[in-house]
Amino acid sequence: MTLHSQTLIDHILTNREELYCNAGTAEPGLSDHSLVYVSRKKAKQSRRVTYVRCRNYRRFDDYCFQYDVSKVEWQDVYSAPNTSVAAELFQSKLKTVVDFHAPYRNLKIRENAPPWVNTEYLSATDTREFWSRKFKQNQSVYHLEQKLEAFRTVQRLKLELKQSYFSDALRNCGNDTIKQWRIIKQFWPYNNKKCNIALINGKTEDVDKAEEINSFFANIAAKLAADISLVDEPLPDFPPHCPVFEFRPVSPLDVSILIRDMKASSSCGVDGLTANLIKKAGPSIVEPLTYLFNQSLQKREFPTCWKSASITPIYKEGSPVDPSNYRPIAILPCLGKLLERIAHNQIYTYVESHNILSPYQAGFRKGYSTGTCLVDFLEDIYQGVDQGSVCGVLFLDLKKAFDTVNFNILKGKLRRYGFRGSVVDWLGSYLGGRTQVTKVGSAVSEPLSVTCGVPQGSILGPLLFSLYINDLPFYLPVKCNLYADDTAITIKGNSCADLLDQFNRHAVTLVKWFQQNQLSLNTKKTKIMLFGTRHTLSSFENIQLHIHGQPIERVSSFKYLGVKVDPLLTFDSHVAYVQSKTIAKIKLLGRARAFLSQDLCISLYKSLVLPMFDFNDYIFDCITSKNAFTLQKLQNAALRSVLRHDRRISVEPMHNEVSMPYLSTRRLKHTATEMYEV
Repeated sequence: MTLHSQTLIDHILTNREELYCNAGTAEPGLSDHSLVYVSRKKAKQSRRVTYVRCRNYRRFDDYCFQYDVSKVEWQDVYSAPNTSVAAELFQSKLKTVVDFHAPYRNLKIRENAPPWVNTEYLSATDTREFWSRKFKQNQSVYHLEQKLEAFRTVQRLKLELKQSYFSDALRNCGNDTIKQWRIIKQFWPYNNKKCNIALINGKTEDVDKAEEINSFFANIAAKLAADISLVDEPLPDFPPHCPVFEFRPVSPLDVSILIRDMKASSSCGVDGLTANLIKKAGPSIVEPLTYLFNQSLQKREFPTCWKSASITPIYKEGSPVDPSNYRPIAILPCLGKLLERIAHNQIYTYVESHNILSPYQAGFRKGYSTGTCLVDFLEDIYQGVDQGSVCGVLFLDLKKAFDTVNFNILKGKLRRYGFRGSVVDWLGSYLGGRTQVTKVGSAVSEPLSVTCGVPQGSILGPLLFSLYINDLPFYLPVKCNLYADDTAITIKGNSCADLLDQFNRHAVTLVKWFQQNQLSLNTKKTKIMLFGTRHTLSSFENIQLHIHGQPIERVSSFKYLGVKVDPLLTFDSHVAYVQSKTIAKIKLLGRARAFLSQDLCISLYKSLVLPMFDFNDYIFDCITSKNAFTLQKLQNAALRSVLRHDRRISVEPMHNEVSMPYLSTRRLKHTATEMYEV
């Protein structure tokens, strides 16, 4: 800028006009060039806000609530024309009382600071920032000392507050591992696969996303079942003879015991009634509930208002815009689950007392577990290998197994198992006419019909599925181990040609059974593994199996029911798997050690690390000394982390200090316990 000319050579550009305040030039007094400046609004970082519709229990009083429920007149329920109307009337009357004592409200939830933060800590951070700015401006020794002192104060407060908060929180959890994990996740920066549903098939609004996901969940199983061509051939006659089963009426005492034994929970389905509320109202609703349940069993009708499920999509992996990458978590009405429990207890007692369930089905049965299934599975392989054979195992994977159960096929099987027409009709009413809604944020989709499959999250569903696939072991002339839908088929052969011939013949039988039962095999996830000695396996390297014209991948390691197996049954891959999982948990203990007392760290070790070593450990008690030493080193490292001991200290005092035996001793004890129970 001169007396005769003005030239602007410095430019400031922006595409955010809403942040612009003013601009101009300033005289620095040092040269003839003016400074160009612009002032802008500070971008305020707003916290993400979500709204959740929930009940307000601030003024809830147990005594007043129970008193009001006891004054409700249930005469309309007793005089209703059918069970569905009676259930709706009962639910409406109970909800009226609940809504009065715990009305709904829209709760604003912000991304708040960590729970251990208090006003003293926030004041200390402000002081730290103040002295940091002062030191940046003055660069003096005094301001540096004040800055460092403020930093030390913040770190000291942070450690003290964390110690106090997490110690109290974990002590209040007791032995409840679920509550412990909720606290642990607050200081463990692990990938919990949380994902905000930002976009689904181009939809951005929560309501539209809920509709898209609900449509996908409701129709995927029906589309999959429609692609399967049914084989019009009679199913095998199993069992040859069964006694007759029909429902028995229940008494008020039975219902009160069921309500008492309900697991306390604050989650609710579309009816808005939680298990906690039902337990509190229990003494006053036992009589009308008993009437409702007996009417339902007698009139062969499952109430319509208890057939709707509330679905919450949980992100698994892959692209978050694809609905198939979400897992549906279903919540059913609590009152309907009470009726399910009554039916389940009677059906389960019947099928167990008459040995209807296959002895090879270990899922959802008393006295059975993944361990018993693995013992039976491995024992058969060991016998075959000892006889000089090669055992080929086909690990099956079914597409949407629970969701593609055909109602008509299931009812036909139930009749062969001795279920009377009244029971089959009631189960038909229970399975048919179901609907579901999906929740995304505070938005809820419109209900859609579900035309096939057993209800997810139900009590009866797993038992009905077990009965649905119960005849598979009797249909195949080879060993078949079942744990719900996890199926392993074992075939033994003395030569490559013999084993391949058996595989091909049984694969045809297997495909035929799947078509008869409208189930779909996922050939991409179905695997095959050969078990034997090094010598016998050397001649089986070129074996290749095809199902539906698709090649089945042969694997050298497979995780079956939580234990990784390998062709030589050395369990090397399982030890490596346990090692990788345990190291992450040991790192967690190291983080927790900074602000937890020693007794709480030991409690965390027992609830987080020790189960990794103990899970079905009697299955792999035959591991090599090298693998046993690897596991033992992990336990020693975990104890050193908990007890804050140096590596030079002997491990014997550590084990004595916490009364923790070595892993080899624990495996021997668990083996003896399992043998005793058998």
